Amino acid sequence: MGSTLPPPADRWYPMLLTDQRGTTAHAWFPPGTATDPVHVLPARVYAELCRLAGVEPFSPWVAFKSRGDALAAMAAACLAAGIPSATRA
Repeated sequence: MGSTLPPPADRWYPMLLTDQRGTTAHAWFPPGTATDPVHVLPARVYAELCRLAGVEPFSPWVAFKSRGDALAAMAAACLAAGIPSATRA
């Protein structure tokens, strides 16, 4: 079971999404999205995330089946973009 504590304020964290049937996904959003900034990645990181996920760079969100997959994809995108993933820039 995952932690029930809120995510650290100085880190990016994927948003938990749930559809009508209860299926969950963990999503990242591009700059300019009206949501909590902890779920929004910088433009360079989001562009790399889209490239690595094989989706259009102008997608309104990129979702992953598990939180671990979403965090791993964000870390890989940060490395590809040359931005440290440990803290938000």
